[in-house]
Amino acid sequence: MNTYDRLNAHLTRHAYKRGANKGDAPFDQSRRGRSHHRVVKRADFMAIRFHSTDIVRAYPDGRVMIDCRGWVSNITTMVAVRDANKFLTFQLSIGSRSVMSHNQTVVMRMGKTFLYYDGITFDNEGNIITPLCPFEARRIDKAESKEFMDGIAASGFKDTYKLLYNTAQQPEDISTYFPRLINDVLTDPEHASDWPHLIAKYKYDKWWQSSGGWGWGEVGTAKTCWSRIMSACKRNMYNIVRTEVVSI
Repeated sequence: MNTYDRLNAHLTRHAYKRGANKGDAPFDQSRRGRSHHRVVKRADFMAIRFHSTDIVRAYPDGRVMIDCRGWVSNITTMVAVRDANKFLTFQLSIGSRSVMSHNQTVVMRMGKTFLYYDGITFDNEGNIITPLCPFEARRIDKAESKEFMDGIAASGFKDTYKLLYNTAQQPEDISTYFPRLINDVLTDPEHASDWPHLIAKYKYDKWWQSSGGWGWGEVGTAKTCWSRIMSACKRNMYNIVRTEVVSI
């Protein structure tokens, strides 16, 4: 008995006898009032319908297609796809995962992870039979990053950083600098007077003290402070690129 047969048997036993959804069956027979989640018979396939989308299509030859019409990132839709496992002849796991530093919707099967896409189709054993799509990756723009690093070297910030870090004083309040302005400040020697204040923003942090009231304290070391500043400066230097990797 394949997925098509299981869904068809479920519909035969639990179909609505009247009302707008007559002929369909609730996905969960114990919750017949959840009419937005149903098992439906189409001309050439059985479907699990969630709201207005046939998110799972099961064919007589055992093929199963998942197509959420762009809604897979919606948590309720993702749960509905996972719940379909009770009818599938194989176990299917779909979820969100960081792959190559980029959050992507993936399919996990038998210890391997594949990129999910609407229309992905499996055979009766759970093997993907439609083309595998390559993962995307979050990669820094090397040219832009190099230009920035050359800029902070030319401005003198890189050479004076350690001295500035050691002498940076606790801020009186949270700095008004924003990440989009940091690059201009650090690459222009005319803004050198602002460098100690900017470093202080990343050297110190403010938190509520057990004795009451807000207090400042150092966070990490000169090395970790540098990393925090560079991370803020390079935040917008990343691109999403298509790789050639189709499974991990």
